Amino acid sequence: MIIALEGTDQAGKKTQSVMLARALKSQKIKTAMFDFPDYSTIIGKEINNYLHGKRKFPPEIIHYLYAANRWEKLEEIKKSDAKNSILIMNRYYHKFEKNKNFSKKISQIYRRLAKKHRWKLIDASGTKQETHKEILKIIFKKIGL
Repeated sequence: MIIALEGTDQAGKKTQSVMLARALKSQKIKTAMFDFPDYSTIIGKEINNYLHGKRKFPPEIIHYLYAANRWEKLEEIKKSDAKNSILIMNRYYHKFEKNKNFSKKISQIYRRLAKKHRWKLIDASGTKQETHKEILKIIFKKIGL
């Protein structure tokens, strides 16, 4: 099972990913976690330079760099998937926060896709413990705990 935690910057994705991994491991569920972008790779370093204003790329190129960054980790993800019951992805898709109108459109499309594919959306405006509890409720129901 792959669980992707998505959201805007500073929404608490990393915190919730770590809390979820700990909770699953405490239940003896083999779990691995991946963060994207992964700045340890060659392409990840270019993304980091872009995000810190050291490199300039057109939007299309940065989109491809994000996709290539995930591709760089593909073999590691496959190996991890073979060894673990659950993979947690902290931000699997590219972020678009620099353009607010575009972000709003992406959010609307994301919500339509979530409804169509029965993805679970969680309101993370509460405390990190409240959000964590809501995530666990959904995950534990899905895996039968």
